[in-house]
Amino acid sequence: MTQIAALAGAAGIIGLGSLLHLVGMATPHWLKLNDPGSIGLWQVCIQFCLTIEDKAGWLIACDFFSVMGVLSSVAALVLIAFSFFNAFKGRPQHSTIPIFLTASTSLAATCIIICIIIFASKTVHTSLLGYSFYLSIAGGVLITIGGILGFIINRRFSYGPK
Repeated sequence: MTQIAALAGAAGIIGLGSLLHLVGMATPHWLKLNDPGSIGLWQVCIQFCLTIEDKAGWLIACDFFSVMGVLSSVAALVLIAFSFFNAFKGRPQHSTIPIFLTASTSLAATCIIICIIIFASKTVHTSLLGYSFYLSIAGGVLITIGGILGFIINRRFSYGPK
């Protein structure tokens, strides 16, 4: 029963991290402009929001790594859900699940970090970074923590095919 609770906790942490990064990625407040303006990965908002049509190469790279971070974190959620349901049903855990879980959460965190580094390096005034930027940072940190916990829990309880 402790394995089920621990896996649920790790899944909750990864899920919360994924949600924070997804909200950060989708909202247009990565960089604050003159009051009330802001720029996101996809939109520029001054009095109303417009989709960014002609993007610089670095912003396209941010978009790519941001989306890859979300997709990798969703893969991690699927893997930890698989472990959770195996534990709930009393089935043996497969020994490769912790490896794939670690790989997917590491990939998610790495993609989010790369996106954040690119965006911060290309903005002139880093003191004007908005809350969406920090939501993505928090999401990446939580995905990493949840992945580490999920790996430890799965390795401790894995006794399936080697």
